[in-house]
Amino acid sequence: NEPVQLDCYSGGFPVPRISWCRENNAILPIGGLTYHGNILKIPIIHKEDCGTYYCIAENGVGHEARRNISVEVEFAPVITIPRPRQALLHDMDLECHIEAYPPLAIVWLKGDVQLLQLQINILIQQLE
Repeated sequence: NEPVQLDCYSGGFPVPRISWCRENNAILPIGGLTYHGNILKIPIIHKEDCGTYYCIAENGVGHEARRNISVEVEFAPVITIPRPRQALLHDMDLECHIEAYPPLAIVWLKGDVQLLQLQINILIQQLE
């Protein structure tokens, strides 16, 4: 968990006021919907802090200027496995939910043998 600093500067007369917000009005990592100032400091970045941030410059003359920056947060895989329920003589679905950035390749094994899509009675799907 490292600090992140986003900088935004704009010229104009009168001097523009700078503010920051997130896409879809998500809460800023430092709290609140809007932060006023040129430098937005996020002391400790978390995976929930990824997304688009907007720098908005306005001085009351004409339209505001708006630029965006995409913040990506790398984190280790988090795996959750729902408990399977199975009736005899019916197909079985094995699910594995993985959250990670950057995205990773998923491999299914039975014992030490990799299960492949081409094998009989096996369907492997990766959902986004």
